[in-house]
Amino acid sequence: MRDQYKITFQRRGNLHIVDVDGELTAATAEPLEQAYRESLAEPATTTVLNLRCDYITSGGFAAIADLALRAHRDNRRLCLVGLNPHQTKVAGLLGIRAYAEILPSLDDVSS
Repeated sequence: MRDQYKITFQRRGNLHIVDVDGELTAATAEPLEQAYRESLAEPATTTVLNLRCDYITSGGFAAIADLALRAHRDNRRLCLVGLNPHQTKVAGLLGIRAYAEILPSLDDVSS
């Protein structure tokens, strides 16, 4: 089975928003990493992962954790939005909250 995902970008003031639709798996890690690298070229101070994903595998959470740690090292604010309650709980258990903010929606992210 092929992974089904779509990654797009948008700018909103000081926010560089990476929209992720579909499944988030280990196969999505490289495109997600590339999206983060592209956000570094922007003058934005905050990168937002807008995760509109019904399904996130352990490999997908590993990709998010790697990005969160990298953003922390880059002194870049990283926000995760769009996680459902179960995904939010898993992200918390994995320690992602130590390096990224988890917010309910894009409207909750201040620039």
